[in-house]
Amino acid sequence: MYEHEEKKLSETKQELQEASIPHHRLDDAILAGIRKGKRASKKNQAARAWVASAAVVLILVVFAGSLRMSTDFARLVSGMPGMEKIVELVRMDKGLLSSIENDYVQKAGASDEHHGITITLDSFIVDEEQLVLFYSFESADRALEEVHSSRIDLQTEEGDKVPVTSLSYGGEDLENKKGLYSATIGLKQPLKEQDYQFVLHLEEGEKELSGEWKIPFKVDRDKIGKTRTVRIDETFTIEGQEIHVGEVRVAPTRTAVSFEFPQSNSMRIFNIEDLRLVDEHGETWSKISNGVVASGDSDKITYYLQSNYFENPEELYLAFDSIRALDKDHLEVVVDPAEEKVLKAPDGRLASVKVEDDVLLFAWDKYYRQADELNPFNSYVDADGKKHDLSSFIMTGDHQFGFPYSKNDGPSPITFELKDYPSWIKGNIKIPLQ
Repeated sequence: MYEHEEKKLSETKQELQEASIPHHRLDDAILAGIRKGKRASKKNQAARAWVASAAVVLILVVFAGSLRMSTDFARLVSGMPGMEKIVELVRMDKGLLSSIENDYVQKAGASDEHHGITITLDSFIVDEEQLVLFYSFESADRALEEVHSSRIDLQTEEGDKVPVTSLSYGGEDLENKKGLYSATIGLKQPLKEQDYQFVLHLEEGEKELSGEWKIPFKVDRDKIGKTRTVRIDETFTIEGQEIHVGEVRVAPTRTAVSFEFPQSNSMRIFNIEDLRLVDEHGETWSKISNGVVASGDSDKITYYLQSNYFENPEELYLAFDSIRALDKDHLEVVVDPAEEKVLKAPDGRLASVKVEDDVLLFAWDKYYRQADELNPFNSYVDADGKKHDLSSFIMTGDHQFGFPYSKNDGPSPITFELKDYPSWIKGNIKIPLQ
């Protein structure tokens, strides 16, 4: 009876997915808009319009996808009483959903309270690669809208810090602090002990709250997923550029794929855009959309994908087709903010620059779908040779981006080195993993 509607929604979902709108960017934008809306000035109206449009797109994606996910989702939740909030929180990550379904979630339930704020560690998933924690805030007499974590640590029972490689968390600026939140901690080495502490420092607005919230938890070592490693060690050439694929490490919470880009390449490779695992039926496990998506530098980088750890396909491939890259001799951008001119750029895609309300605002020549997820610059050098790091990034409209800037910040012109750019090379790489 709903075949026609489902077909139309599926077509809409496909179009939206091809637009490559990153969920974590939408989430961050929407949440920031909620928290800062009352303080927003007229100059932010375009940005708020973009956020509203993004929210509609995200709702459509989730709703379209839910037609086919709803049965599996209901089955998963119905078989695991009390897990509904966790499943809802991670439902866009196939690897974490599969970890839950295969009983790799470990319950905690401990809390700590200071300043009238109670933080409860509900549960966690741990493997040899990372630790994913699910926690909540509660206060009987204190507003929590402006309360958020300023630092998260993992400690042993004795209080020694556990070495970590990465940390990601977010979503805590939701009003009223209802529901669960997650923090993902990359582990430098697998956890060896049984007893640990989840440690949080909090801020209220921009004010640090004294003390720390220490929440103990015990690790069941039988539920630590072991990493499986597949050595590839092959070099592929795409449009004259060499791409070396090292190894694939598969753990319950994520898949890690290591790459090297030789310095002899004539182009700087910014991103393997559509990296994925795919089985014989076309089922795909794509990049993680909320959390740490990559680590390393411009020559050696590891990308993180959703995990198929608990699957047993007859065929499995690592595949990618689209790579963002640019000639190394075209990486410099020079602009004159005083005259609002682009003096040097790789091509006409970086169309214009202007200073508006203390923001240096760039514009692409048109809307590029992938530009929603890239930040072209990390810093600039002024005419005196002084380096200025960029601490924040602003997007407005559908093809404009920038950062806070005053014409008193240094003499013109100013020079940027590109860290990303909407320029592509294409190939067709499909590597068998089994």
